[in-house]
Amino acid sequence: MFLTLLDFDLENPSNSDHPFCFTYKVLLKLNPDTDEYEYLLFNCLFGIIECMDMLKKTNFPEYEKWKVRLVKNTKSVGLYGDIYELYIHWSLVRKNISFLKSERPDFTINWKGLNVFIECGSAQFDFNKIPSEKEVFRKLKSVIRINFTSGYLNTSTALFIDITNLMFHLSDFDANILSRALSAVDLELKRNPSNTLNEPGAITFMNFELIKNSSSQKYACSVTGSFLNPNVDPNLKSFLEENFIGGIEKPIVIKPKFNH
Repeated sequence: MFLTLLDFDLENPSNSDHPFCFTYKVLLKLNPDTDEYEYLLFNCLFGIIECMDMLKKTNFPEYEKWKVRLVKNTKSVGLYGDIYELYIHWSLVRKNISFLKSERPDFTINWKGLNVFIECGSAQFDFNKIPSEKEVFRKLKSVIRINFTSGYLNTSTALFIDITNLMFHLSDFDANILSRALSAVDLELKRNPSNTLNEPGAITFMNFELIKNSSSQKYACSVTGSFLNPNVDPNLKSFLEENFIGGIEKPIVIKPKFNH
């Protein structure tokens, strides 16, 4: 399927340095009955194929762009940022939402006749690093701060951030770390104001997880926490509540078992 949809051969030695091949080699050594096998299979391989197959059927030009982008990105940290953005792209298509793929912000969405926007980001450490809890907190603040000072966010824009990697590295994940990081960044920026400071209308943190119960299991990207700016564009608030954050005022946070 990788060869068909991505023109990428997982068994070609010339591709051995690509994260896709690394994951494939790890899978070959794992027991297929384990949770880790299932997670890696869906998060790093089959999930991508499902997204790309839908894009190929619904928007071939965008499919072609994503195919080139995923194959060219040979850095694990960068690739998983791309996978997260691809997942959001796939989610919008699956929900039959009218949108345009753009750059900065990543998605321009027509919602009830008006435009709202999504910018995607991810907070990750290189896979060979085991960060301390202080480093995790600093990384989270850094990702928020970079986006706040990017110059293109506004109250009609939602900032979506994948924090799977950070959650994995925290020994005891507490959702309060998200609000603490936001407060810390807000205080720092007020002390050292920037001419390009632009706060988004909302920030939504997400994480990838393999969710299991007694009768089934599924691979999903879940909302870890969401924060609305008091000045949020009402149309953006409506879009988020109807499509992404409805009913998650008190989300149940499960620490990811595996890194990505």
